[in-house]
Amino acid sequence: SVYYGSIEAGGTKFVLAIADEHFNI
Repeated sequence: SVYYGSIEAGGTKFVLAIADEHFNI
């Protein structure tokens, strides 16, 4: 399964792409 999300921290937006055995920030 793949999850796409976004986190806003310090006024900067980070995009997360997470797969079962893959972690990409």
